Parts: sequence; structure tokens; C-alpha cells
Amino acid sequence: MFGCFNFSKYKGLCMSFYILNSIMGNINYPLSLAHKNKNNTYTVLIGKNGSGKSNLLSFIANFFYRDNSSFYERPDLWEIGADLSELDKYYRKNSIRYNLKGHEVNAGEIGKELAGIYCAKPFPKVHSAVFPKRVICVSTSPFDRFPIKDISHANFFKDPHNKKHQIYSYIGLKRMDKTIHVNSLINSIVQSLFTKADAVGKNLIVMEKTLEYLGYGRRIRVSFSSKFTKDKVNFYGIDKLINEHLVKLIELNTDESNDLDKLVDLKRSEVLKAFINLYGDSNKSVYKRLSVDLHLGKVSSPLEKIKINSIELLLNLEVLKVHSLNLSHKSDNRKFIDFKKASSGEQCIALILLGISGKIKNNSLICIDEPEISLHPEWQSSFMSLLIKTFENYDGCHFIIATHSPQIVSELHGENSYILSMDENKLFSARDYLLRSADYQLATLFDSPGFRNEFLNRKVVSLLSYLSKNGNLGKEQKVEADQLFHLLPKINTEDPVRILIELLNETLEIINNDH
Repeated sequence: MFGCFNFSKYKGLCMSFYILNSIMGNINYPLSLAHKNKNNTYTVLIGKNGSGKSNLLSFIANFFYRDNSSFYERPDLWEIGADLSELDKYYRKNSIRYNLKGHEVNAGEIGKELAGIYCAKPFPKVHSAVFPKRVICVSTSPFDRFPIKDISHANFFKDPHNKKHQIYSYIGLKRMDKTIHVNSLINSIVQSLFTKADAVGKNLIVMEKTLEYLGYGRRIRVSFSSKFTKDKVNFYGIDKLINEHLVKLIELNTDESNDLDKLVDLKRSEVLKAFINLYGDSNKSVYKRLSVDLHLGKVSSPLEKIKINSIELLLNLEVLKVHSLNLSHKSDNRKFIDFKKASSGEQCIALILLGISGKIKNNSLICIDEPEISLHPEWQSSFMSLLIKTFENYDGCHFIIATHSPQIVSELHGENSYILSMDENKLFSARDYLLRSADYQLATLFDSPGFRNEFLNRKVVSLLSYLSKNGNLGKEQKVEADQLFHLLPKINTEDPVRILIELLNETLEIINNDH
């Protein structure tokens, strides 16, 4: 609930945001190494079920989500300072150490419902100076542990410019009632597309790359339906319907009963103006279905920007809802495909990449939980390359990805790319595992070789051949043999690879006994 600071400067200013390590439940998890470049950082979390991958992602995301909301609502809390030793003594059990703009920031959790304690020197005037620009959580699983909601509607009603203070975005399948809905995926994509008009223009390249990868054209058509039906509009009138809707929404999301009339008047005026921008008539046409085209090959005109901002407002106020999302054919931009009919893999890729593209800024934190769900192994293998290439025009972001897939790891590349084994709590450089086979990843990283592992088979045959020619193993070969013996308990007793490893072990024992 308090802010405190101790900044440790690096030589040479680095403009990146990246997390160095996170302590959760007194266990220190390394996530990256210090660097001076502005390139994005990628950390892939691997480990068995129950190893804590999703918990760690959730802890990190909740940390910034909760604290940004708290310090925005109560900026006075940020003015309270303390010493780094206080954090180390009392709040180190659950904490995060990260870099931002060349400064090392230490942050400790006081309580799950309270803002944390931050350490840096000199103490910044506002918390946003040492927070990531965006915190984006993405999942195609119905069981993710990310917070669902952005900063509450309460702030949205109190401050019409509140959106600029929001840093958290959830892109996933869960609704606010914590159930899963078929249209949740499409809603997440569309909500990300219709952010600020300027953001749409900036992210056209990302959207175009994604659709091209999936084999679609360059046009997106979104249809919206109004909350207000024709009969209700004709009977009650649009003013009364908007009033009733806003009163319910404001009472549900704020305790500002004294300002209720003022808030309703303000938002009613904005809603009516948005209806006019979209329909040209706020009294008769608002019940009609609205269709909006985004052409990724064209620069948005001022009129289109007005429409985008109006749609964003009406979506946030739950006046409009998404009816359908259609993507154009690659061969003919005049023909469209209903996105609901796309494969589950295509939907997941689109959710992840288009969802992120609508929210990301430089120096963002992006947490992705199990992206391999619904993806064919070929797409799993290309996922990291696609992610890295898609967002290469952004600087200083930290992507943290939790996965069970060796294919996801195989194409992780770049100088700021790491693999954290949650089972061993060890951080590896991704370059040592780049373009290696799934069998290699399973045996060396995942500690789960499976049946007839080809990498292990080649390794043990090579060692037996070396042994046959030289009568014993060299120092390097003995290290490799010990690695094979370490995996023996995890290999099926009927596996031919196990039989070969046992043969190697028995042969070495005989040689050692003879000596």
C-alpha cells in the first residue's frame, strides 16, 4: 500500500522494461539477465503440472494490475517513502525485481488486496514513471488465473479520460461471470481492435502479418448489434432507454450516488453523439445492426477515426455488443469468411496476436499462458518466430510465456531470450536449444524423454561406438553418459533406448571393475 524507492543505475541507459527475477513464496525465480539493449525480452516457463508456471504468471500480472489501480485511485499512497532494507526485511517473500529505463526497481507485496512497497532512488513523483506501459495477459485456456477485468467502470465514469491510466488488459475466453462463452474469443479480439483510433493505425502492420500468416486477406468486417430493440426505441424513446441503462451501470460499478445525475447527463450526451457518428440519427436507427470495415491496406480517414472512437465508447458502456467477425478471402477481398467457422488453431493464433496488437506499447509486459492449446505441432514450432517477428517494431517489452510444448521452445531465438525450468529453478539461454528437435527438448529441458526418444537413441549408440573403439569413455563422454543414467528412472522398462543405456552402464561397470 506504500511506495518506497532505491534505484540502481546501469552504465549506459537502457530504455527496456524487463523483469530480472520474481520471488514467490520465498522461492527466487530468475527470469532474465541484465542487458543494455532496447530489444524485447522473451522468457519461456516450462515444467510439469503443478510446478507453478501459471501461478507465477498470475502473481506477476496481479502485482502490477492491483498496484496501478490502487495508486491511480489513491495517488497520495505513492508519496510515502521507505528504505530498501525495509523491503528486504519484511516484504521479500513475494516480490519482483525489474529494470525500467536503465534503473533497477525492487517491489514487494504487502498483502493481496493492498498496493505493494516499491524501492528506487530518486523517488519518482508518479508511479507510472516506474511501471510498464501496458500489462497484457493472454490465454486461450478456460482455466487461466489472470484477472478478468480492467480498472473498474467506476474510474471510467469518474474520469472520461481514465483510459490513458489503464495499463491492464485481459485477452481470453472468460467473461466477468467467470463462465466460458463461444463468443468470448471474438469479443476479446474486437475489443482489442477498437481501441483508440491512433492505436488501430499504428498496429495495422501487426494485423496484416497475422491475417497473412493465417491465409486471409486484408479486410476485417465487424458487425455490432444494439442493446436497444426497435420496439423499445419506438415505445420509450432513446433518451429514456439510455438513461435507464446508464443509471443501472453506474449504480452497479460506483458508489458515487451524489454525482449520479451528473454522471448520467455526461455519459448520455456522449452516447447520443456516438450514435449520431455511427448511424446519423440517434432517435430511429440505433436498433439497426452496424457493420464496420477495416481495410489494412489503407490509412484511416478522420471519419473512420471518429467511428472507431464512437464504437469504443459504446462497447465500454455495454450499449453495443459484437454480433460477428468476418475476414476476407486472400484471393478476393470482396468475399468474407465468418470467423466462427475458422479452425480452433486459427482462432487461437488470431486471439493472441490481434489481441496483443490492439493493446501493446513500448515497454510493455505481456504474459501468455499455454499458447499451444489447439495448435498443430507445426504451428507450435513456428509460434515463437511468429511472435518475435510480429512485434519486432516494438522496443523494450518483456514477453513471458508458460508452456508444456517442446515445439514452442525450439524456435525461441534472440539475445534476450531465456528458458526457465520451474522444476529445477534454472535459467537457460535459448540459443543453446534453438532449432533442436522435440526429442532433444524433452530429454534435456523437460526431463521427460518419452518412448523411443530418437535423440537419446543416437546419443547412446554414439557412446557405445566410442567405447567399442577406445576401450573406455573420455571425460566429455562420461558427462554425457551420466546424463543418460540420470534419465533411466523416467524411461519405460520396455523401451529399447532404456535397454541400450543399461547395456552402456553395465559395460562401464565391467571396465571399471577390471581396472
